[in-house]
Amino acid sequence: MAVSISTLKAGIKVAFDAEKGQTTDQDGSIERISEAIAEAVAEQIVQGINTAVLALSAPNGPVTGTITASAE
Repeated sequence: MAVSISTLKAGIKVAFDAEKGQTTDQDGSIERISEAIAEAVAEQIVQGINTAVLALSAPNGPVTGTITASAE
């Protein structure tokens, strides 16, 4: 799955909406918004990394076997 701009945008909007009524704890609000944006971006990066198109070929014919991959 490629990075989704609309999903990322929605996540960022949620972060700002959650804090728009905050008037007394500006530093805390900035911290929470920053954390939410960082999490939204990281989630989209992981989604992009977890998507791979693998194509195997050989001059002598089809390739068979097992591919094991993981992302952390």
